[in-house]
Amino acid sequence: MIFDSHCHLLFYKKEEIKDIVEEAKRNGIGVLHNIATKLSEVEDLLSLSDQLSNVYCSVGVHPNHVAECESLRETLISLAKHEKVISIGETGLDYHYDYTTKEAQQESFREHIRAALESNLPLIVHSRNAETDTAHILETELSNSKTSVILHSFASSRELFEAAIRNSWYVSFSGIVTFKNATEVQKIASEVPLERMLIETDAPYLSPVPFRGKTNYPSYVVHVLKYISKLRGIESEELSTKLMENFLRAFPKIVRPT
Repeated sequence: MIFDSHCHLLFYKKEEIKDIVEEAKRNGIGVLHNIATKLSEVEDLLSLSDQLSNVYCSVGVHPNHVAECESLRETLISLAKHEKVISIGETGLDYHYDYTTKEAQQESFREHIRAALESNLPLIVHSRNAETDTAHILETELSNSKTSVILHSFASSRELFEAAIRNSWYVSFSGIVTFKNATEVQKIASEVPLERMLIETDAPYLSPVPFRGKTNYPSYVVHVLKYISKLRGIESEELSTKLMENFLRAFPKIVRPT
């Protein structure tokens, strides 16, 4: 059994979602982690998680949407009490776009971190063109903390990778690792300690080879698994077992699937 540690089910047509989840299940994906990008999504995220036993969710505000910041920490802490909310995020920094200021993003990021600390939940981190600030804020806010950090869809610099290893954060790989030109990501995927690795789709984005350029689905996470197993010279079944243990350790609110 395997998992998708990061997908966006709300970005599909509503009438398609249950079929997409069932298709993932038929392909051996036992748990889906449905990620929030806006507070306005939370009601639908919770409703879907209540309907589907193998779908869990996060609560948070993507750095491109940080205008939604009033009483953010308190709101996240309250929402995190729901039994199917297993993480805080996705949060972080995205300096590639200028939808929001760096200062607003950094403040939102710190509020998410503090909510994760108070909720005792893992933190889902998005970082794009902001590696130095991402590492600095995480290390400053989480000093001496055991809060789990997941660097999602890792395609960042070696600087951030080294910070992850130094602090025992999880590094999660998406379909990007299968791209022909993603040589640095592939090198990092071959080096990261297995106990710190996760996999994801970020569906409906970032479809792995051989579906690159098309809509991504949670069932395609098997292609990420198979690519990394070849990259590291490990049988897919052995790797999936190890990664599932990592996933359950990183997200302790999940009920172990049978």
